[in-house]
Amino acid sequence: MNSEFKTIIVDNDKYCIQILETLIQENFPDLKIDATFTDPQKARVHLKEKECDLLLLDVQMPKMNGFELLESIGPFKGDVIFVTAFDKFAVEAFKYHALHYLVKPVRLNDLKEAVKRLTKQTPVNEEKKEEINQNAIQLKSVLNKVGLHTMQGLVFVEIADIIRCEADGSYTTLYIKKDKFLSSKNLRYFENLLSDRGFYRIHASHLININHIRKVVRGEGAYVLMNDDSHLTISRRKKSEFFNQFG
Repeated sequence: MNSEFKTIIVDNDKYCIQILETLIQENFPDLKIDATFTDPQKARVHLKEKECDLLLLDVQMPKMNGFELLESIGPFKGDVIFVTAFDKFAVEAFKYHALHYLVKPVRLNDLKEAVKRLTKQTPVNEEKKEEINQNAIQLKSVLNKVGLHTMQGLVFVEIADIIRCEADGSYTTLYIKKDKFLSSKNLRYFENLLSDRGFYRIHASHLININHIRKVVRGEGAYVLMNDDSHLTISRRKKSEFFNQFG
C-alpha cells in the first residue's frame, strides 16, 4: 500500500478493540486508526458525517448489529472487514461485499490476508461478485465454531459438538460432549444463533441438537433421550410441531 488508509473499528467488546489496535499499530503503518466505538449508534453518527477507507466491524452488538449499521448509513464508499465470533454470519457478510471476514480471536496472518485485499473504492464487478460467492461457500463449509461468553472469557467450540443448551435464569448452560460451559447469554440468544444449524427448542428450558438425539419417546410424557444420557421433556405446546417436523 502506498497511501494511508483511514480506519475505524466498531466492536462492543473493548478488549477486542484493543487487540485490533495493537495488531494494526505494530504491523500496518499505512492503516491509521481514526476512531473506535463500542456503541454502534455512536459509530453510525460518526460514519454519516465522516468518511473512512476501512471499517473493521463487529456483527453481533446490542442495539444495532453490524449489518444494520451499514444499512443505516447508506452507500458506504470504503471497504469493510467483518470481525466476529459467529460463523453463521459469513455468507451474510459477503452479501454486503465485505473485503474479508475474520473470526475471533483474530490472528495476525488472517488480518494480513485481509489487508492485502484493501483497495480504495474499487467497484464490485461481475468477476468480483463471483469470487465473493465462492469465498462465501468456502467459509460456510469450514467455519463451524461458535464463541461462548463465559466467566473464564471467550471460549470457542465446534457447533457439531454441542449436545444441548439449558436455560439457567438469564444464563445458559451448554453441554458439549464430556464438558459444559455456563454462558452469560440467555437461551433465546442461542436459539436465534443455532436454529438453522440443526437445533430445536423442545421446551422453555431446553434447546437441543437433533443430531445428538438417541431416542424419542411419544405419549403423554413425551421426551427425548440425548447422547449425554439426559432425559428432556418435550413441552405440550411443542409436541405436535416437533413430531410433525421430525416424525
